[in-house]
Amino acid sequence: MKWFALLSGLLAFPVAAQDLPCSHVAFFAPTCSSVTAVLPPSPLPLPLPPPPYVNRETQDPPRPLFTPETMAPDVPPLLVKLLDEPTLDNAQQFLDWQAARTQRILEVQQLLQYLAARSRLDKEP
Repeated sequence: MKWFALLSGLLAFPVAAQDLPCSHVAFFAPTCSSVTAVLPPSPLPLPLPPPPYVNRETQDPPRPLFTPETMAPDVPPLLVKLLDEPTLDNAQQFLDWQAARTQRILEVQQLLQYLAARSRLDKEP
């Protein structure tokens, strides 16, 4: 019987606790009666982009991002042109070249598969 009384008392506590004057719990903050409305802070302005790098000693302009020193020696020239000058015409030229290259690779792959299958058939007794 003692357990029933204790259990019913514990169950009644959360119901009574829901009648708090605040709609939220704020630990380490003042009580609800002393809280005034606080507006959220205004968003910070976006930072300005950094100015282009100029070597202060020589006053040289920045070097291009895609130089022969930073790229592999076998980079296709059309890709270098597209990276240096990203225009629609250069992009279309690169896509056309890439499609033709892919088609050629597929043709060679089919030829190699044909020869491999034929050599297997020739080896069978």
